[in-house]
Amino acid sequence: MGWTNTHLYEFRVGEHRYTALETLDGDDGSEDARRITLAGAATGPGDDFKYLYDFGDHWLHTVAVEALELPQAGVKYPRCVAGARASPPEDCGGVWGYFDFLEARGIPSHSEHEAMHRWISGHFDPEAFDVDRINGRLIRGSRQPGGTV
Repeated sequence: MGWTNTHLYEFRVGEHRYTALETLDGDDGSEDARRITLAGAATGPGDDFKYLYDFGDHWLHTVAVEALELPQAGVKYPRCVAGARASPPEDCGGVWGYFDFLEARGIPSHSEHEAMHRWISGHFDPEAFDVDRINGRLIRGSRQPGGTV
């Protein structure tokens, strides 16, 4: 998504909840997120799990396995094979805040138009999607302990 990994997060795999070690308090039943891998969260086609990012904005994603393929020689992993549209900016207020942001950005006469333009530091194209850029971030993030993409 291109977010900065500065907010709390949680993975929900079946009845299990996994979160960052520093947020565990032992009372809510959550486990250390480092204890699960993607292969452990969804083992085959038809499996899925939930990823919640930013408890305030509440970005809830369903990650679903559609197919498993053997690795190809010469291809760097992990990689994105397809997608659409830009990710919402960090801290935009969740789904409804993002809709408000897009409205204000798209209407020059909107009372928040200039403020949103300054906040996002200029250009933002909600339709943009660059698979090569995403794959570059995936490769760089996977090389770093705790790397984020």
